[in-house]
Amino acid sequence: MPKKKKRRKSRPAAGYAAPKSPADLIERKRAAAPAAARATTPVSAPAAGAQSLGVARHLDRLVGGDKQRARIEDLVARMVNDVRVKAGLSALDTDERLRRSARGHSADMAARDYFAHEGPDGSTPLERMQSAGYADGAAENIARGQEQPESVVRAWLNSPGHRRNIFNPDFRTIGVGVHLGDGGPWWTQHFGY
Repeated sequence: MPKKKKRRKSRPAAGYAAPKSPADLIERKRAAAPAAARATTPVSAPAAGAQSLGVARHLDRLVGGDKQRARIEDLVARMVNDVRVKAGLSALDTDERLRRSARGHSADMAARDYFAHEGPDGSTPLERMQSAGYADGAAENIARGQEQPESVVRAWLNSPGHRRNIFNPDFRTIGVGVHLGDGGPWWTQHFGY
């Protein structure tokens, strides 16, 4: 008899029916969450037509997967900008160099099986941003395992250090990188001056 694979808690049960829309997914999660969890910092719903990451997790193996990954990353950046603007701060500009450095760090954490701001080789977030051509890097947020863009933004907002980065009034740019795969997703958010 073949060994059963361990199921991660964040994966849906076998009887799970896919939501009809991103708004349906958010409403299901909201209804299923305990009252204390619903009282956390609100995050905007994804734009109409956005696919859930649960579906997108396998699209990186398909033609157009990179475009889908960029849509997911852009959605996270828009959500961060939404909460910044609501707090009276300016929106951040997306910078492709920061996206490239964030993607690289997410992929590196997945490939080398670690989860840290400092790489096993001693590389730092600022060095990674500089290597991608962005000379004025500022900060990094990382996360692992959140299946939805809304979940990762909520996790960062509920963490004092990550929240401080998101609401830093001196930051001007952002780049989000996600690596989709088993054991993940791995998320990295790079900020610049």
